[in-house]
Amino acid sequence: MNSKPLDILYVGTLPPHPGGSAISAAQLLGAFSNRGHKVRALSPITKTQSAEGDSFATQQQGISVKRFTVPSAYTTAYRPADAGYCRTESESIGRLLPAMVTEQRPDILLIGRESFAWHVPDIAESQSLPCVLRAAGATTAGIIEGTYPLSLAERLIEQCCRTNLVITPSEYLARELRRLGVSRIKVILNAVDLNAFRPAPKDPQLLANLGIDERDTVIAYVGNLNDRKRPVDIVRSSVQVLARCPDVVYVIVGEGTLLEETVRASRALRVDDRFRYVGWQSYEHIPKYINLADIVLLPSTGEGLARVYLETQACGRVLIASDIAPAREVVEPGETGLLFPVGDVDGLAQRCIEAALDPGLCAHIGRAALERVQRNDICAATTDYLDALEALVQ
Repeated sequence: MNSKPLDILYVGTLPPHPGGSAISAAQLLGAFSNRGHKVRALSPITKTQSAEGDSFATQQQGISVKRFTVPSAYTTAYRPADAGYCRTESESIGRLLPAMVTEQRPDILLIGRESFAWHVPDIAESQSLPCVLRAAGATTAGIIEGTYPLSLAERLIEQCCRTNLVITPSEYLARELRRLGVSRIKVILNAVDLNAFRPAPKDPQLLANLGIDERDTVIAYVGNLNDRKRPVDIVRSSVQVLARCPDVVYVIVGEGTLLEETVRASRALRVDDRFRYVGWQSYEHIPKYINLADIVLLPSTGEGLARVYLETQACGRVLIASDIAPAREVVEPGETGLLFPVGDVDGLAQRCIEAALDPGLCAHIGRAALERVQRNDICAATTDYLDALEALVQ
C-alpha cells in the first residue's frame, strides 16, 4: 500500500527478554522503522537486566523504548504468570500506556504476545484506537494443550476477540484459535533474517573453546530448558546415540527451570563428558552455534512455529523435531528435516543415529531445507504486517 508513514505503538516483550516473542518483535519493529514508520514501544524488563545495561533500548536508532520493571522474566507463557507479576504488569501498563497515547497519539496499537491481551484491548477501546495482537504461540498452545487453566483461558480468548485482528505465525495456531471462537485472524508465517542465518563453516575458535574436535559430530539444542521443551529427553536419548556414534558431542544453548535436572541426568547416565552447557547467548551469536552443529534438536510437546526450526533450515543444518502440527508445516520427513513421536526417546535416538551415520542424507536435507525456508524471509513478513496494519488504519 502507498500511504503516509504509520505511528505504531507496541506493547510486549523485547530483548533482553529471552523468549522468541521478544526476538520476533525486535526484528519486526526494526524493519518497520527501516521502512520509515515511527515506532514506539512499552516493554518489561527485570531489575537485574536493567542494571546490566539496557543495550537494546540504547542502541536502537529508530525505536523509542519505554520500560517498566517486572519481578522476573516471564518465559513460561504457556502457563499464567504468578499473581505478583500480573499485578505489576497490569498496573504499569495501565499507568504508562494511556500517558504515551496522550503524549503522541499513535495510529495503531500492536500487542506482542497473547498475555498482554489481558491489559491492552481495554485501553485501545477507551482511546478509540485500532489494536492488533500478534499471537506468538506459547500461550495459545498452552490453552490448546490444557496447561493454561480453563477459566482463565476462556477469559483470555474473550480479550483476544476484542482486538481488531489477531496475527498468527502458523496455520496450526490460526485453525485452533478459530475453533476457540476467534474470527478475525490473519496468518503471517514466522520469519527469519536470511542475512544473519545462512550456511557457514564451523567456527574453529568456538570448537576449541568448547573442547570439540573438528571431526566430531555436533548435535545442538537452542532454547529454553523447561518441561514443554523436554531437554531431559535429549540426555536420555544420548546413551543410545553415543553407543553407536561415540564421536558425537552435544551443545546445549539456553537456561531454564530444567537446567539442573538436565545436567544431573547427564551425570547420572555418565554421558556428561559429551555435553557442553553454554547458557544463554546473545541472539547475534546464535547463528554461529547453529552453524557449529551438524544436527539441531527440538523435542517439544508443543510450539507455535518455533524460530529455531527456521534458523536451522536457513543454516542448511538437519532439524530433528517432535512430530507436532507446527513442525509438519516446515518439515517434510527425509527432505527438509526429520520427525519423531513426541516423548519417544528411542525414536529421537534413532533419528539422531540415522543422521549422524549418513552424511549424504544430511547434505540432501540441508540443501532442501535451505530452499524451503526462503518463503520465511523477514522482508516478506514485514510487508505482510505493514499491509495488515495500514488496512486497519485506513
